[in-house]
Amino acid sequence: REKKTSFDYWEKCNFAYAIAAYAWNLNNEQRGDAWLRLCLTSLEKAYVPPQERNENFVPKDPSIDKLTYDQLAQDVETLSEKIGLQ
Repeated sequence: REKKTSFDYWEKCNFAYAIAAYAWNLNNEQRGDAWLRLCLTSLEKAYVPPQERNENFVPKDPSIDKLTYDQLAQDVETLSEKIGLQ
């Protein structure tokens, strides 16, 4: 499988949601699993094939359009460092 170096809007939204939910899970003192479940659901949705997506699920947000692959990858790296994976 070829490594991606960019994301479309759908992928950006869902990867950003996953990263944010995971960060909330790490910072939540009541270690329930709701944020982790949201994280995993968002990751799963990010991999939905383009022909099966509903691209009109919300109006497009310019701030999400501006997100880059590198910014999202940096957020993942930061979280990885926080939990001791790097």
